[in-house]
Amino acid sequence: MNKDNRYRQSGFTLVELLVVISIVSVLVSLLLPAVQSAREASRRISCANNMKQLGLAVQQRLTQHRRFPNNGGFTPESLIDAGGTQQGILTEDFEAGRTFRWGIGDPGRSVQAGSWAYAVLPYLEQEAAYQQVVVSQTQPTYLCPSRARPTPEIPQQDRHGRYESAGLVWSKTDYAANSKVAPNLPLHLRPASITDGLTQTYAIGEKAFDFDVHTAT
Repeated sequence: MNKDNRYRQSGFTLVELLVVISIVSVLVSLLLPAVQSAREASRRISCANNMKQLGLAVQQRLTQHRRFPNNGGFTPESLIDAGGTQQGILTEDFEAGRTFRWGIGDPGRSVQAGSWAYAVLPYLEQEAAYQQVVVSQTQPTYLCPSRARPTPEIPQQDRHGRYESAGLVWSKTDYAANSKVAPNLPLHLRPASITDGLTQTYAIGEKAFDFDVHTAT
């Protein structure tokens, strides 16, 4: 047997190459769901850890102020300077047929016009964002990795409603407070007001997932 014959016999034929590619494709298709499942499990652990941190922040604020943070509400001072004019922040909900005006955080108030998410910032080591009312600063603790989405932008009108944001980007949160624990102004509850008991009542949970608003990847 000469050298040329040995060389030809050691090479892949086209059929063999196609078989190898097919086997690799099958293996990848089998492994990909497992990889995606592992990634999602990691994201869910991170999301649960965020809620734990938020729960601890609520508890620390409760210890200091003897009341739970409320969910804020509009006050006459809740205005933003938008190019020389004072503008309120609002959402006109087309489906509900209602307009909601939102409060703005004020570091000088113990009973906040801003939401619970603003009130607990100092207990998440975000004192600067709290004092300066930096509304555009994204807080990773407030975002669940399972709801990955592009960087927040200035709200634009869509089929759900019209949004007035004073031309600003507002940071978001994937978590919501229980209205029975964090009601709107002027209510500001003490632990004794939670009649079902603190161990039986959720303070914070994940928001419902809306496929029209959020993306799944």
